Amino acid sequence: ASVIVRNNPEWTEIEVRNVGNDPAAEVTPGQGLRGMAARVALYDGRLEVRNGEDGFRVTATFPWQAAT
Repeated sequence: ASVIVRNNPEWTEIEVRNVGNDPAAEVTPGQGLRGMAARVALYDGRLEVRNGEDGFRVTATFPWQAAT
């Protein structure tokens, strides 16, 4: 697994990637992913989950300032 943190003046993005998964496997949201999405939403962020040839990836993006 790897973790990448990206920052700019408007947002912070955290990406966690696991390259050991089968790219053909279906991504089905479970309680873990739902819980992550709910926590990210508390901070006006968004969660993206992908499974592809480069591995399983979960990316959370948080704005620096909440939307008004």
